[in-house]
Amino acid sequence: MQLTAALLVCLFGAALPTALAAAETKYQVFDPTASRPEQKFTGDCDQVSIAPGLVVTVKSGPAGYPGIDLKGSWDFDGFSHVEARVTNTGAKAIDLSLRVDNGGDWHQSPWDTESARIEPGQTQSITVFFGYAYGDKPGYKLDPKAVVNIKLFTGKTSEAETFRIDGIYVGGHAGEHPPGT
Repeated sequence: MQLTAALLVCLFGAALPTALAAAETKYQVFDPTASRPEQKFTGDCDQVSIAPGLVVTVKSGPAGYPGIDLKGSWDFDGFSHVEARVTNTGAKAIDLSLRVDNGGDWHQSPWDTESARIEPGQTQSITVFFGYAYGDKPGYKLDPKAVVNIKLFTGKTSEAETFRIDGIYVGGHAGEHPPGT
């Protein structure tokens, strides 16, 4: 598999060593241990705040799908999925979704999304395979060469929910499908 230079550069400009790139099948898109990583994300409404350590708090309120965005311009050609590793830092289970976006008219839903229920104190990965959504069903035919946003969001909530982002990765190989499909 040939890797593009864009894939070998983290958001902070650090290139992955060539030997590591050839041996690994999963690459970090975002480094949560970098200096002030919370500044790379933006909340999509006033119910959302992001604290040091990448702890996200979603307060109760009217927003239907409050969350955070990591905007960029990524070429994930040659890969099959994006994975977010998150920890529920709250006292109740949360339903959390990961969405990977292409640009375009939002009316056409140019994205793929997966969700997971995460119990209090538990760490879990949410994985979005390109072209699949919600239970690994066929979804939007996402162009991995043109990813513009990675979003984590909850649903409408009546009490605060908190989670920590432990890492965001791209992995797999082109043409790979979700297990069982």
